[in-house]
Amino acid sequence: MKRKFPLLRPHFAMFPDTSKWDYRVLKRKIPLSSNEIEENYAIYEVYYDSKGKVESCTKDPVHPHGLTLEELKREIWYYGDALKQPVLEYDDIGGPDDEWRFADSKGISK
Repeated sequence: MKRKFPLLRPHFAMFPDTSKWDYRVLKRKIPLSSNEIEENYAIYEVYYDSKGKVESCTKDPVHPHGLTLEELKREIWYYGDALKQPVLEYDDIGGPDDEWRFADSKGISK
């Protein structure tokens, strides 16, 4: 079956020296009370260093959007790819920093 959408997002081809990213499912533990924690799964943007190690992620989950119906379909298609990858632990990526969370110096394997 031929893929309808490209493997790489257009900005990768236009800016090959920039850090690479994709959508990934992250599991996040959310405290509900002093003795109760809820596990929540959501899709985040995850950024990788030049060696493929997780470098950072968005602080909050992202949602599909597009200026056209075709762009929205493409975003949802990329979200489907995220569901095929191993789930990452939100807390493994580091502490909060305004909009981004950063991995420690060791990074996290892709």
